[in-house]
Amino acid sequence: MTGHLHDYGRTGFVRKDKFVEEVKSVLEDYNLGEKDIEEAVRECVWLMRKEGLIKR
Repeated sequence: MTGHLHDYGRTGFVRKDKFVEEVKSVLEDYNLGEKDIEEAVRECVWLMRKEGLIKR
């Protein structure tokens, strides 16, 4: 996931809803449970907000 987050950092701001859908799409390839996916998405959104890259 870290590589994908860095890619967003290079392209600038992103809408939260679009970002969440893309993160879920990437994580589905890893055969995780729904709870794990939701937790990972929350952490990714938190990191992106911390970096100022997500528009609300």
